[in-house]
Amino acid sequence: MGKIYGWISAPWLAVCTICALQVGVAFNGLIEMLSAGSSGVAIGVWVVALPILVILQVLHSPPGVKKIRRFSLWSLHLQALLTYVPSVAIGVMWPGMGGFIAGAAAGVLRGWRGTSAFLGVLLVDLAVSRRNGLSYTESAVAGAVTLTVGLAVTALVRLACRLAWMHRSEDQAVRSALQDERLRIGRDMHDLLASRLAYATIRGELAHRYLGNQDERARSELNSLVGLTREVLVDMRSMAHEFGVLSFRSELENAQSLLRSVDVDVVVNEEATVLPVEIQNFFATVVRESVANILRHSEATLCTVSVRRKGDAFVLSVLNDGVRDAPDVVTPASGRGLSNLALRAAELGGRCRAWAPSVGHFELIASCPVKPPSLRVGAAIPLPGRCVQRRDDFEHRVL
Repeated sequence: MGKIYGWISAPWLAVCTICALQVGVAFNGLIEMLSAGSSGVAIGVWVVALPILVILQVLHSPPGVKKIRRFSLWSLHLQALLTYVPSVAIGVMWPGMGGFIAGAAAGVLRGWRGTSAFLGVLLVDLAVSRRNGLSYTESAVAGAVTLTVGLAVTALVRLACRLAWMHRSEDQAVRSALQDERLRIGRDMHDLLASRLAYATIRGELAHRYLGNQDERARSELNSLVGLTREVLVDMRSMAHEFGVLSFRSELENAQSLLRSVDVDVVVNEEATVLPVEIQNFFATVVRESVANILRHSEATLCTVSVRRKGDAFVLSVLNDGVRDAPDVVTPASGRGLSNLALRAAELGGRCRAWAPSVGHFELIASCPVKPPSLRVGAAIPLPGRCVQRRDDFEHRVL
């Protein structure tokens, strides 16, 4: 049923309706020709010209019109010649066939040119009717038929255009949704899993270093490693089903424990203790990414984490002293983790900024407005500021 409904709603249904109407009008003319005893030449021309006219009508209807956009004016002239020249020259009868030219012209040319072409076809049709010997009344009736057919074809062409646009919009929406989901999965894998695995690497290397010399310390690190692996499983379920909630308080405690285990002092200033769930998730992700970057890319000995409310926004600051280059020689930030944080902040209507405030220091600032979820809107916000060249290993931390 889904496939049948999809075909019925497709623009080709409108095109097929136009072609069926055109063939019906042509056969009505054929019946008149046979009743009037027309010559075999006229009937032969009818047989040859009708398929060409149907093909041209298809090409003048969406989506076929895109393929002949550059030659549409010439193809409209060809359709007009095949419609009226046989009628004038050898008496081929198909009253109302001019309406298909009028509808095609209105659909292809659009605007005032399409309207002018539509009216011009009506005048030509009246002139041809008079040329073929019809009275004024009969010519008016033939013109009314052409007008009715033209309006119907114009409506069907516009319907086909709208259906084609709807199908393109649906396809684009599906592609956009798939792309957004791929980006979400990639972002969550980096933000939720990569940092946890980085923590696990540190814990494992610390346990290896303490093994044999400080067995109790090694056992403690192994227990922490087991806990981290369980948290990774929880994060994987959260990433797959989007039901997990990160605890900012727990993330702070994990950060303090891990940083102190590698001789990095941690100072926490919490002026805002009650945070909305969405902001807790975001701030927890910021802390997790910041700690992973400190462990991987810096030689910090002090990390200061501050949470405060500033006006109508909550602000999180993570400052460390692990930068060994002066601010005037640092390079632009390009880390994927920081870009992901900027995207997450934008989804909450906030922003994320990374910079080197002074020689030897690096600060990551994230802010989110205190607004209802329905009012939080925003686009991706680039990260201004600069950061130092990074190292991508943990050897300087544990050996």
